[in-house]
Amino acid sequence: MAYSTLEAEFTALIEGNRKAQWLRGLYSEIDRPLQDPTPLKSNNQGAIKTAHNPKYHSRTKHTLLKFQGVRESVSEGNITISFVPTEDMPADGFTKALSAPKFERFIQLLGFSEPNLPRL
Repeated sequence: MAYSTLEAEFTALIEGNRKAQWLRGLYSEIDRPLQDPTPLKSNNQGAIKTAHNPKYHSRTKHTLLKFQGVRESVSEGNITISFVPTEDMPADGFTKALSAPKFERFIQLLGFSEPNLPRL
């Protein structure tokens, strides 16, 4: 089954939310409950808007049931979801083939090199 971009972003946010809730539970069990929401980042504004607005849309209604947990976590203040442009997503370096300039940007985003260093 082929996923749309929005469905793929929903899936990523669902998984991110599951992991955030697990970590929040772990911290609570060791008597270190987290007070601030756990930040999640997405490069899809449609997914972010859907997480904040339960309005049904014909293209998303079949995924909204699974996405309900993300919406609940946002409304309860357990997670926040913010937009990050694709070019600023360090995870892309792990999941996509990158040109040399994009690879260098990826390395910078991970903090492994200083920006504007001369090339050898």
